[in-house]
Amino acid sequence: MDLFENFSNNLKHYLFKMKISQKEFARRVGVSATCVTKWILKQHEPTLSNIVKIIQVLDISFDDLIAN
Repeated sequence: MDLFENFSNNLKHYLFKMKISQKEFARRVGVSATCVTKWILKQHEPTLSNIVKIIQVLDISFDDLIAN
C-alpha cells in the first residue's frame, strides 16, 4: 500500500471509530464534505496544511494517519 491509500483507509477508520460524520469532520477541518469524500475515495490528496488540521481534529499523530 502507498501512503495515500493508508491515509484514506485510516481516515475512514478514525471517523468511524470516533463517530464523526464526514460533514462534521469537514466543518472542523475547514473543507467541504465533498473534499473529505474525495480523500476517502482516494480521488484527491490533502494539502499539507489540511493534513495538519486533520491530525489536530482527530487528535492523532501523523504516523497514526499514514500507518499501514
